[in-house]
Amino acid sequence: MDTHEQHLHDCIVAMDELCKAETSFLYKEDYMPWLGTYSHLAMKNYHPAFLPIIKPQLFNQFYYLLSNMAACLRFNDKASKANEEYNQLDLDSEKHLIDWLCLYEKLSDKIFPVIETNLNAEENPEEFETGFVSVDPDYNVKIAVSDYKNVLDFLSNYYNHYWNVVRKYEGLKESTYDPDELEEPDEGKGLREIITEWERNN
Repeated sequence: MDTHEQHLHDCIVAMDELCKAETSFLYKEDYMPWLGTYSHLAMKNYHPAFLPIIKPQLFNQFYYLLSNMAACLRFNDKASKANEEYNQLDLDSEKHLIDWLCLYEKLSDKIFPVIETNLNAEENPEEFETGFVSVDPDYNVKIAVSDYKNVLDFLSNYYNHYWNVVRKYEGLKESTYDPDELEEPDEGKGLREIITEWERNN
């Protein structure tokens, strides 16, 4: 068996461990070791939009999707700490809320891409309510939402307030506010800078 054939074989073996005939319901303890064990098989800089879905791309596509979800788990402890602090905030105090938003702005930027996966409850509400979401409809693998509770709760807490503050201090009109259409603040400009500029000009 030559090197290419061996690689194809190894990719199939890896896929068969998680993708069964019947749907597999997995927790992080099930798939995190798998991601580590087979990381050497994954194509570097792979993106499913750029390559045809042919073997071994089936493996690469699945690995890419699952690892994108799992990447957010490394922020679990920080998200948990942020949530604890949020729950102790006096939400009637704008200063306290803004201090919290500024403190965890970088964390939100790192975790935010998780909404581009099937862990976005707004895009996938019915499946989300079952407690397990598909990595992708093409594969019989579902992962537990509960493993992502801290990061998802953090995003909910954060963005329940973030855009309201941005709207206020960038002078956006209430009637035109739409989080789905609102452009991101200028790259490199943090929330504290936005507020400081507003205070300087008002």
